[in-house]
Amino acid sequence: MGNVKTKLISDIYNYEKGVLQSSKNTPGNFTFITAAEEFKTHNEYYYDTEALCYAFGASGSLGRTHYYNGKFIASDLVYVMTLKDEYKNKVDPRYHCYYLNHYRETIVHRAKSGTSKISINQNAFSNIEIPLPSLIEQQLIVAKIEGIKGKIEFIKQLRDEQEKDILQFIHSKYIDITRDVIMLAMNNVAPIIRRPVEIIEDKLYPELGVRSFGKGTFHKPALSGIEIGTKKIFQIKAGDLVFSNVFAWEGAIAVAKEEDNDRFGSHRFISCIADKGNALPEFLCYYFRTPEGLEVINACSPGGAGRNKTLGLDKLMRIKVPIPPIELQKEFIALLHKVDQVNHICKEQESELTEVLPALLDKAFKGKLLSEDIVYKQKEDYVFERKIQPSIPVAASHRNDDLELAMIVALMESRLGNTYGEVGIQKTVFNIEAFNPVLNRKYDFVNYHYGTYSAELKETLKSNPFLGKKTIKDNEVFTISTGYKKNVLNAISDKINKNFILAVNNVLDLYTSPFIGKHTDKIELLNTVTKLIIDLQITDSDAIYQGMKKWEIKQQGFKTKADKFSLTDTTKIIELLKSYGLVDKLLSGE
Repeated sequence: MGNVKTKLISDIYNYEKGVLQSSKNTPGNFTFITAAEEFKTHNEYYYDTEALCYAFGASGSLGRTHYYNGKFIASDLVYVMTLKDEYKNKVDPRYHCYYLNHYRETIVHRAKSGTSKISINQNAFSNIEIPLPSLIEQQLIVAKIEGIKGKIEFIKQLRDEQEKDILQFIHSKYIDITRDVIMLAMNNVAPIIRRPVEIIEDKLYPELGVRSFGKGTFHKPALSGIEIGTKKIFQIKAGDLVFSNVFAWEGAIAVAKEEDNDRFGSHRFISCIADKGNALPEFLCYYFRTPEGLEVINACSPGGAGRNKTLGLDKLMRIKVPIPPIELQKEFIALLHKVDQVNHICKEQESELTEVLPALLDKAFKGKLLSEDIVYKQKEDYVFERKIQPSIPVAASHRNDDLELAMIVALMESRLGNTYGEVGIQKTVFNIEAFNPVLNRKYDFVNYHYGTYSAELKETLKSNPFLGKKTIKDNEVFTISTGYKKNVLNAISDKINKNFILAVNNVLDLYTSPFIGKHTDKIELLNTVTKLIIDLQITDSDAIYQGMKKWEIKQQGFKTKADKFSLTDTTKIIELLKSYGLVDKLLSGE
């Protein structure tokens, strides 16, 4: 990372082995962290802290690192790493979690030991050097990484929603064209054909496979005639409707493509040739992949599971399939091909998305990530200055007030992983407007118990048709109404709303900075300090804190904002706002 200083892992972290064998957990209400990617649960906890959990003894998962903050128990195959006292105000463990995972292979290579059973050598791991930039730099890097991660997850969520909509649309078209049509037996529209092959020992025979769950064909390695021996194989031609007779019951049905032509399959792959005057193979394939079609295939595949659940060929030929007019079938298949083209483009884009985060991490740990949009001027206590970005022009005429609030709710849920009630939305709307006024409607805010409050905004939220409510742990929170989810997602992805979304995400980036623990407290403190800077037109920490002493609240155990938040946390917030170039905006009233 250029000139960034480094420290040994053992200088920064205490670590000990976890306490629970993975096979002995009892599912319960507490997180159980193992070497696996996904967490389990347990009925009791052992730790209540912020920690990294590093897999040292599970060969398939060596080096995987998890971050956790709260009550949990850990597997005896991971090190539980906690900050030493002298580093608790100098290190954000999430930064090192990203580092250890990004350089996982390199670190494992340096620290592993053993031959038959590889594990991480404790001494070697202790002597691994890890970077230690300033805390503010760590926090900015983490905020940027998690901001990008949130956007990637949102894009994937949006695509999943769109894919569901497309599949529903396609199926509705299928229902329309098959309503009240004649049903003909497979034997009459797509009989079985066998093309036996005479094996030549020194010749190669490339095989074809069919994936389950309607995932299409795939190519197997070629076998020589000697390897095939006395087994029977059959030639497959492009356009064949191919069934795997042992896995057809779980959707292993496909149409052979041009690139599959003249490949071979064992006796377990059944080819049918459609009479194209009556039925197209792609249409028949679609039918057999529908719930109705799979139900019929299952009925013709007696037995338990796997190779004991074999499709009966005579029964297959007696299955009656819907036969709409051939022109309607052609139109339907043309529609399927267009969907395939869209899916192909989406898969290419998904592949590009998966490369974004590793590239981002690589830049982060080489000192290039922040240099792209942040100018650093080192000061005392690692305070940095950030370039002030100009206010963002927003084309808002096409958006209504309700849709704007719904987009904010959706982005908060997507980026922060939580849904929020009226109090959280009130403070977030104020924060967005304070840093970059982009909303159509302007609300008047007053100082209230939990932060800024607008009676007008309260009524707007209450009557918002895009928003519904649900109860989580006795708290009523906002969510997007089911019937409007697509509308809101489309609005977020609409290019015309790009600057509005950017303005919201800029505030959510601040929320992900780990200046204090709980998201709700973090939002409240940021909101409080922002409001006081605007009201008092000062940035001195002591003066702002005096203002917090005068801000009366009615929260359990607290009489003022100063009772709830420390001067240290208040100072951190002000430094964070300075590092993002936002203080001048608040003072100038932009």
